[in-house]
Amino acid sequence: MSDGIPEPHVVVPTAEHQQTIIFLHGRGDAGANFGSAIFSLLGSYRSSTHPTLRNSLPNTKWIFPTAKESMSSSFHELQRQWFDIYSLSDPESRQELQPEGLRESIERIHKLVDQEVAIIGQDNVILAGLSQGCATAIHVLLSYPQRIGGFIGICGWLPFTTQISALSSPDSGRIAASDLAKFYEDVFQIKYKRPDPAVPDNIPINGFFIAHGRRDNIVEPELGIKLRNELARFGASVTWRSYEYGDHWIHDPEGVDDIVDYVDECAALAAANL
Repeated sequence: MSDGIPEPHVVVPTAEHQQTIIFLHGRGDAGANFGSAIFSLLGSYRSSTHPTLRNSLPNTKWIFPTAKESMSSSFHELQRQWFDIYSLSDPESRQELQPEGLRESIERIHKLVDQEVAIIGQDNVILAGLSQGCATAIHVLLSYPQRIGGFIGICGWLPFTTQISALSSPDSGRIAASDLAKFYEDVFQIKYKRPDPAVPDNIPINGFFIAHGRRDNIVEPELGIKLRNELARFGASVTWRSYEYGDHWIHDPEGVDDIVDYVDECAALAAANL
């Protein structure tokens, strides 16, 4: 433990290690508790007699980091949060509260991604997040200099949507990675250099999986739709799932099945890139 932050909760694969998922919890939660909760969810009984995420993805290593504890401006108390935010109904309200925590969280999770890339390869690392964890993980991904294997976002939103949307080309509507890099340098003082200047100026990911429950009363479904629409500007495919009876959580069994399918697709793409 450093700076009062517990070490990430790590769940090892039950078979040969082929993928790593780094999954960020929502505000007020912690890595170990969050991991235990999502592993209790069941998908349909199509591939396992006990189809949890862990059993359905036996080659996957799971890493659940825990956010730093800081004062919440909305609840006026100490909470574990990836960054401070004034209002979830209007995430752009008092945005000046957000960059410091986001920068710290981005840099911290970048180090975790670096470690796993060194172990398993960049195409076999997937970032994921729920709620504020999704909002943070998307910025971790977009500011990371290498392509990684995938992204799973559940019941989340995109902080600084207006500023990022303004980066889109008036001709194509696309957002170039070089323009996004300048945004992160200006707003978060995060600097990185693309490792290969010959790589096309696209966001470094094969595709996104974004899901939201229509009955989510914490992060409005409209914010998830805005996230989906903005990610489409990055030149990568976006798989979108909207669950009629879903709330602010991974919807089971359909949501569990959809995550398993997406991770399997990422594994197939990674194998094709070998």
